[in-house]
Amino acid sequence: MIIGLTGTIASGKGTFSNYLKQKNFNYITLSDLIREEAKKQGKEIEREVLQDIGNLMRKQYGTGYWAKKAIEKINLNGNWIIDGIRNLGEIEEINKVENSVIIGVDAPESIRLLRLEKRNKLKEEGRKDSDPKTLEDMKRLEKRDRGFNEPEHGQQVLKCLNLADHIIINDSSVEEFYKRIDELLRK
Repeated sequence: MIIGLTGTIASGKGTFSNYLKQKNFNYITLSDLIREEAKKQGKEIEREVLQDIGNLMRKQYGTGYWAKKAIEKINLNGNWIIDGIRNLGEIEEINKVENSVIIGVDAPESIRLLRLEKRNKLKEEGRKDSDPKTLEDMKRLEKRDRGFNEPEHGQQVLKCLNLADHIIINDSSVEEFYKRIDELLRK
């Protein structure tokens, strides 16, 4: 099974993925592919720079570019999570793969802001430099991530959530979130 994972900033995509890794799913994220490209270009690893690089490569090579890159790297016979879906072209590419599904994760903004604050304090490697640090940055970058004033090759998380086969709202405890994931897997 191939799960394409989309969702808002700090909605719980990482928690979702870590839980499925415990159930023998493999993991790849488009964000890491974009980070690799940023390093090649000698660019800073911060969210706005990563968004710009992601958009530029989609503009140059097609809106499904990052999903194609991820699909090239994985064994399609295994169970995989492809995280970081932010454009409709990426959904189209994943939907071409047999036994694939698009799952969206979302949570209320107030909860996501608290999670982001905690996450910044933890300073997770690779993520600490790319996450927004202030409420103002979060709102500005999230607006872009959701697709406001973005071109066709840009960030389109809201449209991706609308096209997801299933949506999980992560608005309570981790245990409850796991139950919702298990319910979804049974389907």
